[in-house]
Amino acid sequence: MPSNASPDDAQKGARLSAALASSIGMGTGVGLFVASITFFIKPLYAEFGWTRSAIAAASAVGFTSALTAPFMGMLVDRYGARRVAFAGVGVMLAGYLALASMTGWIWNYYLITLFLSVAGPAVGAMTFTKVVVGWFERNRGLMIGITMSGVSLVTIFTAPALQYVIAHWGWRAGYGFLAAVTCGIGFPIILAFLFEKRSVRKPQRAHAPDAALSLRPVFRDPRFWLLVLSAFAANIPIGGMALQLQPLLTDKAIDGQSAALMASVFGVSVVASRLGAGVLLDRFWAPGVAFATLVLPAIGILLLVGQQHSLAVTA
Repeated sequence: MPSNASPDDAQKGARLSAALASSIGMGTGVGLFVASITFFIKPLYAEFGWTRSAIAAASAVGFTSALTAPFMGMLVDRYGARRVAFAGVGVMLAGYLALASMTGWIWNYYLITLFLSVAGPAVGAMTFTKVVVGWFERNRGLMIGITMSGVSLVTIFTAPALQYVIAHWGWRAGYGFLAAVTCGIGFPIILAFLFEKRSVRKPQRAHAPDAALSLRPVFRDPRFWLLVLSAFAANIPIGGMALQLQPLLTDKAIDGQSAALMASVFGVSVVASRLGAGVLLDRFWAPGVAFATLVLPAIGILLLVGQQHSLAVTA
């Protein structure tokens, strides 16, 4: 029988499918690796004697992704988000297998982290937000918020499971679990549903010169550097706190599984914040929204400084 679906229905279905795939792709990509580092700090210390500061130093290596981001963007523009995401899944799989095979040489850990930081963003925000931006014009801020919430949404479910795997089978099995999440959940969804809108994936050559934006004026614009500085200043403290969250909670006499559940609650709050921020960005002055959404995390970090168990839970 012929399909009764109208072209508008098909377009709507493709749009929603792309948004779903982008959110899940974000959640099972490089963001999942970054969000899970905190669960491996104490096990790696117990296994190899690496200090927390030495393990946390790997996060500094992660900033190399900022240097390679323009090249990743060029790859997405040239080959399309779908192909880049496929390559990114392979990168994550190789990285997790390498992490699971580590020995006591900490530079091995740094090199693997460097590899994931440089190539892992293929399954990161740049790839998936481009898909969403291409499909949505109305409520674009909300849809970007949904996409960026993918990491937190996936973490809600993976954090307790990852803690259980590490507690019962060790940290090497933990990296195997992350590889299974990326390849068993992320890859099939990307394969089935991640498609760019045709006008975005294959722009007409006649309009390419008009659409091309020279980077030189961008680099000369002080607003660009203000955005870079703002993003850097916002991500350093919040990222550092998230990296050490599990050890900080267990140091306050909170057992590992309860701390993992708190990480899930943290993920819920991040999802709510990003969705709310997405709605607000569509309606209000963006710098004001950014300021408001950074106040509560700052208060939470201050609460973590206290020694009381109740303050840690509140934070």
